[in-house]
Amino acid sequence: LPLGTACLGVVLMLMGKFRLADVVAYLPMPVVGGYLAFIGYFCLEAGTALCISESMMELKDWAYLLDPHNLLLAVPGLVTGLLLTWISRNATSDATLPLTMIVIPAIFYVVIFATGAGIEGSREGGWVGEEMPPVP
Repeated sequence: LPLGTACLGVVLMLMGKFRLADVVAYLPMPVVGGYLAFIGYFCLEAGTALCISESMMELKDWAYLLDPHNLLLAVPGLVTGLLLTWISRNATSDATLPLTMIVIPAIFYVVIFATGAGIEGSREGGWVGEEMPPVP
């Protein structure tokens, strides 16, 4: 995957350097739409998997959301994603989206400390990931 990503980056840079972006116009629109739809689905699936700390590799894995605890963990992320989508489409100021992206985690930490949960309590509840060992 890292090698594929690096190769794609090189190809995109070369296309930009040699002004070959018009080549994309020869791809059928349904193909481009399919690529974009998959990217959107992949981002939704990966974001949900991060929220619930479960691997979601197949369509049947969406059943994890039937567990009330996983659903509780996923709802804030999904609602936040919808909010960010709405803001990105309707904001009139260029500062609105970046400021929202700063405010959202700030609100999260205010809530966990105001409720007395703290970082450790949030880890135990699944809201914050496990502490990782330092990198040597």
